[in-house]
Amino acid sequence: MYGRKQFPWVVSGIAALLCLYLLIMASQVLGFMETNTGLCVSIGVAALISFVLGYFVFRTVWIAIGMLGLIGGFSLGLMLYSVILAFIGSGAVWAMVLTAISCSVICGLLSFRFANAVVLIMTSVIGAYEFMRGVSYFLGGYPDMAVIFADLENNLPLDDMNNMFWIYLCLFLFVSVAGIVYQIRNNEEHDSLKQDVNYQKNKEDDQFERQVSRKTYSNQPNKMD
Repeated sequence: MYGRKQFPWVVSGIAALLCLYLLIMASQVLGFMETNTGLCVSIGVAALISFVLGYFVFRTVWIAIGMLGLIGGFSLGLMLYSVILAFIGSGAVWAMVLTAISCSVICGLLSFRFANAVVLIMTSVIGAYEFMRGVSYFLGGYPDMAVIFADLENNLPLDDMNNMFWIYLCLFLFVSVAGIVYQIRNNEEHDSLKQDVNYQKNKEDDQFERQVSRKTYSNQPNKMD
């Protein structure tokens, strides 16, 4: 809901946390965390690299927009393939990875042509996805991604993709749309976006947002009345 208002903080935080998670996971897979020394070194190095990446993203608007497109596209790809899995009940690991990477690359490329739309949509989508996944951890009915990957790798049916999954999908779509509409009507942006010429040019060309904004302001009562 505040993706554009707090843009550099939001994107740098997402990038840093994702980097930290991936580096720690890679260290664990490679066996670097089997000893106490290896554990401390792995976490320290991962935290340092994540901090540097987050700072770099925070300071560079267009890198941040591109990173947002990549991460948001990856989340959409995972969600898209999860819907396919819910329908067919089984699949392949490579297909899920390929879908997520393809969506990530496509959205990353689109971020440099439709920066305003990517910032608006992807901050809402990523927030909605993380919110939905957080709820699912407490209520159940949506298996962890590690479980999904393990089942796909071992050619096991995904019995956990029950009716609750469709409720979570509706929650994800509702929160995504609500976040997009709220950000358009709120119309607040961080100074880094306001000062970027290319981003503002993209915003001026965005007919969808202009129409929503126009309807919003036309529905507001006249202060002179």
